[in-house]
Amino acid sequence: MREEFWKIPVYEDQELAGKLGAAVLRREKLHHWPLSYVEKVTLEDGRSVIYKAQHAAASVENLFYSRVRAPFLLKPVFSEEGEGWAALGFPYVEHTPQPKGSPEELKRTVERWSGMLQGLSDVPVYFDISTLEKLSALLEEALKVLAPEDGLRREMEVWMEKRAPLCYRDQPTGILHGDLRGENVITEGDRLLYIIDWQRPVLGPLPLETASAMEQAGFPLKGDPFGELALAFNGIWYGYANLHLLPFPDLKETARGYFQRAVNGG
Repeated sequence: MREEFWKIPVYEDQELAGKLGAAVLRREKLHHWPLSYVEKVTLEDGRSVIYKAQHAAASVENLFYSRVRAPFLLKPVFSEEGEGWAALGFPYVEHTPQPKGSPEELKRTVERWSGMLQGLSDVPVYFDISTLEKLSALLEEALKVLAPEDGLRREMEVWMEKRAPLCYRDQPTGILHGDLRGENVITEGDRLLYIIDWQRPVLGPLPLETASAMEQAGFPLKGDPFGELALAFNGIWYGYANLHLLPFPDLKETARGYFQRAVNGG
């Protein structure tokens, strides 16, 4: 194995060929940040495979695919874990990311996809924010990235007291993918084929899935409690990542930016 940035163990060609059953002709890097590394691998037998290497502490994806079955989930070609690392291989599916369309179209589409996820069983989750108390505990931890004298800490505490409860009043909870954007959803026309990238599923209020997708697509729900929760939860993730996974100063600033937008109403 070789190491990519931030010490992600990555298979050499011969090791990868052994996992995939054919010699490697070409490797194309598709994505890389300090917690994960993704390649498209072209094999001598004509197949193409997506190879993902990641830090085990940043993902439950291997466990997810070992437990969960559904027609819209790809079946891994291989799945392995070592000390602090995890690797997966999937058949490569040629597709063009679905255009986001109008806000109304995106909302309807994501709500339909979210409904399909509720049929999944035995799903391991990375974050559990199914109750206000669990959200509060995660937020309290993530706010440690802010300096004690930073006034935004108190603003977020007030947001937690006054705005967050609106997201838990008579709202259903369930499984959230957390990142239902075009590149993670493989479609054929209007037909859903696969939902990919299950690194960090969440158990939480269902409307958060739509609010998060709207935020990622550039349609933030300003003044909406779930739009604010989507921003706060992004801040929680980056704060958590800085505290427990990546000690990078820019992650603190990213977390702070999301928290500031949350208290500003989007």
